[in-house]
Amino acid sequence: MSQNDFNALERAPVRRASAFSLDEAARANRAHRNVVYTDAHHQVALMSVSLAVPYERHLYSSQSVHVADGQAVVTIDGATVALGPGQAVFVPAGAMHRIDNAGSNLLKIWVTYSPPVHGPLDYQRVRGQ
Repeated sequence: MSQNDFNALERAPVRRASAFSLDEAARANRAHRNVVYTDAHHQVALMSVSLAVPYERHLYSSQSVHVADGQAVVTIDGATVALGPGQAVFVPAGAMHRIDNAGSNLLKIWVTYSPPVHGPLDYQRVRGQ
């Protein structure tokens, strides 16, 4: 993915059919959370995690967490799983969960939600930027 391709995704949701690598987009992402796609049933967000995504619960939304770069420890209802690049974990609706960055660099992930939980243009900067 070129920088121009990523810039087009950076602050706008995908509105038409297009092909791109979510792993590449996640690695290039500079925001804590950048929602790149939302429809009535599904949402995709790119995330850069410095330390952790604290415990949270989405009562009515299932989630999947995919690691593009770095090392993660994901805790779901008290059980932990370590993830590296190319690995993913599913978080059922209603489960208490958190994502810890287990490496020394930013953890780059992409996350799906079904149904959506964030605003369609949600964009949060990484702390310290």
